[in-house]
Amino acid sequence: MGGISVDRFQENIRWLAGSLPEGARMILLNGAEVPIDNPNEPARHLHHREMNTALDQVVDDLPNASVCDMRVLASSQDDLMSDIRH
Repeated sequence: MGGISVDRFQENIRWLAGSLPEGARMILLNGAEVPIDNPNEPARHLHHREMNTALDQVVDDLPNASVCDMRVLASSQDDLMSDIRH
């Protein structure tokens, strides 16, 4: 079926935020956007960029959600271990 669409992803985030108990906060970890050479995942950083934008947009409207921004923590290949997720 392929990957999740941006719209469905945002719907899922809204649903999760709405499912939290009163007073709870949801912290979401986004994806690094560092270009790396991985033949198994070509241009993965571009997919991360698209989904990060969608996440930022939806979280802006949710008072009980925040993003831990990996783009600040991982800004070059030196900040990664074995792949874009580590």
